[in-house]
Amino acid sequence: MLGNILLAVVGTIVGIGIALGAFVAFIGDIRLLPTYLYDDAVVFRSGNGDILFWQSEYSTPLEDPFEILSVHRLQLDEIGFRLPARVADDYTVVTLGDSYTEGANVARPWADVFASETGLATRNLGFRGYGTQHYEYIWETYGQAENPDIVILGFFGANDIATGGLDLSPPFPTPRESRAQDAPAIPVTTRADIDVPIIYPITLENGEPLTFLTDYISWMNADENTLLQSVNYNVIRENLTTIYDTADDDTCMVFVYLPSKPEVYFPYVQPQFYDAILQDQKHVLLNNNGTLHIVEDFEITLDKVLNNRPSTGNVMMDLADDIGYETLNLIDAFDSAAAEGEMLFYAYDTHPNQAGQTLAGETIAEFVENTCV
Repeated sequence: MLGNILLAVVGTIVGIGIALGAFVAFIGDIRLLPTYLYDDAVVFRSGNGDILFWQSEYSTPLEDPFEILSVHRLQLDEIGFRLPARVADDYTVVTLGDSYTEGANVARPWADVFASETGLATRNLGFRGYGTQHYEYIWETYGQAENPDIVILGFFGANDIATGGLDLSPPFPTPRESRAQDAPAIPVTTRADIDVPIIYPITLENGEPLTFLTDYISWMNADENTLLQSVNYNVIRENLTTIYDTADDDTCMVFVYLPSKPEVYFPYVQPQFYDAILQDQKHVLLNNNGTLHIVEDFEITLDKVLNNRPSTGNVMMDLADDIGYETLNLIDAFDSAAAEGEMLFYAYDTHPNQAGQTLAGETIAEFVENTCV
């Protein structure tokens, strides 16, 4: 009897091995197997980096733009939000945020890491392109219905500050409606035909190659006084206040500042690259209508960028604290990791890699457990 069971087990293992061998022989990389098993499997390649999409003219073409960085499932709920790894009938925690929170190009976004660390069922209501006006609408339309004990708002300074100056009016399309307009993700294989000097990749102190999105460095030039005087700041204050005031009195409201790649890694660039990076950088000033915008024709110095690096995080943390949120700035955890040479973002993309998402989720989990639970 035992012998028959062992033969069956060995036969099964051999059969699986033959099947996998055939897959590799005829199809290719074994990591692509999920794409043949699931309709919602995502392949994120080095050439899919959004920095290449927006400014390939500044970068040397990749040696292998089809290099696989992640293969994972992106399961969606009926509205089009990313389905949590731990699906529940009722969610204790609701997260609000943009693409940083959605985490579409990693297997485990920080919300799933948080749920695993805390054991709390967590619904991820993050979606790309969102800002605080969207967060307010999504909270009122979908989040409140969960009656959560904890709300975590992930504020991404680079985009959310800019979005606050846009004239946006709800209702907004659902994520599913927005996804229906998506074009296939095609890796960028060539440099844009524009006569500008190549800047990237640069090298960090640890020797790792990296690229920055130019506009994110420009937004990092904002000083605290300019931010405080802007329409953007007032809109963000109104949105955050509405979300806070419409939650139950006993709901733990958490504001997390999510730093951009240059906020984390700009101090760790090898010095010889700074001059090229700072060329054509822009100042953040106020328009006649009080909204923030980035303008050229001003000299940007290394000292100015480094001094203003924490400005947005500081202003937003103070704002959220004043409203009543529990506040956590992830720049501290990310900066500590970057100082040790850890890579928390994809080299050619603005978003965190799995290491960055994991660090975010673990840090937020520890904070919430010490603050809310």
